Amino acid sequence: MTGHIKFNQLLYEKLIGTDQHSIKMVARKTGTSLSTLYKYCEGTYNPPAEFVSKIYNATGDVDFLDFIINDTDKLLIDKQKGDADKTVVEEALDVAGACGKLIATVQEAMEDKKMTPSEKTCIEKSINRAQKELEDLRERIKE
Repeated sequence: MTGHIKFNQLLYEKLIGTDQHSIKMVARKTGTSLSTLYKYCEGTYNPPAEFVSKIYNATGDVDFLDFIINDTDKLLIDKQKGDADKTVVEEALDVAGACGKLIATVQEAMEDKKMTPSEKTCIEKSINRAQKELEDLRERIKE
């Protein structure tokens, strides 16, 4: 499956399938006509690369940014640093908690021995959260 098709599916899921974001609001905030946005979601048109930043800015939905970097060796983490008041042990506990949530997510996804695209996305989000916690711990021990 090509990247365009997967991105079209993500758009469809977020804007039409689950109504997480109002398609009319996204069209207005991205400066895209409603008909063009529907065509992006349906896969009739492929959005230009700069559309990713527009839709993220319109929705604040990090899944759009995650989609772009998923197949790279880069990690999306928030710009702000971790809580400066946390100790190394507290940061390590955050890592353990994030890893526990990752395991629970994987177990839940594999209950029926099949993994849906939505479940894969949830697992990837859990992995990203665990990696962020690991990076917070790494920064804490460098101080």
